[in-house]
Amino acid sequence: MEIIITDLTRFHGNDVCIAGIDPETYECVRPMPYIPESTCKKMKILPGCILSDNFTPIPNTEPPHTEDKWHSNLKLVAPCTSEDFYNLLSETEEESIAEGFDVELESGQKHIPKETSPDHSIITIQVDPESVSFVENKFKPGEVKMHFTDKSGLRFQYMPINDLGYCNHMQSNGIGSFIFKINPFIQKQEEVFFRIGLTREYKINNKNGYWIQVNGIYTFPDCNDDIRCYNN
Repeated sequence: MEIIITDLTRFHGNDVCIAGIDPETYECVRPMPYIPESTCKKMKILPGCILSDNFTPIPNTEPPHTEDKWHSNLKLVAPCTSEDFYNLLSETEEESIAEGFDVELESGQKHIPKETSPDHSIITIQVDPESVSFVENKFKPGEVKMHFTDKSGLRFQYMPINDLGYCNHMQSNGIGSFIFKINPFIQKQEEVFFRIGLTREYKINNKNGYWIQVNGIYTFPDCNDDIRCYNN
């Protein structure tokens, strides 16, 4: 089976969570276990690359993380074209976060209760480019969050960013410089796609369930090549 990588996200320690979509069936697959970042660099795994493996179901997998599949021999096939990547995002796009996860959400809601668990944990949405802004977390200096509005008009603020390319770019350029440059770059784009994911179940502030995060940020027609590369 071949998948096009759409999610390359920071996890705990040096592990990276990758996910991709089968371009034939649009099935989303999250290879398990997670992969060390050093392996991603060695194999040059980046968004848009095609990976092959005999992905096998994991017994007793429960929603919402039904995309989990065992990998045994990941192989890099080739990069897909920019057109193919754009078409894949377009074909899998949901109208909004609420529609994509088939739940009711209020503006600013960052968490889906366990009692209303969706049957999947990753979706594609488009957002208004002018609504996107990266900001420093006023409650935790040195951490960057983001604001955006989805197509339903729902506003999300101080959302966590786990896109590995963006996280690494922040660290290497400094937060102030990153925010100063990236906001106008994204806001002038014609289209911006997000891959939106749900965390594993955990409890915070007496809320138990799954927390919404930004897994991937993709801009068209322009792409920041410094974000989609390994510099060392």
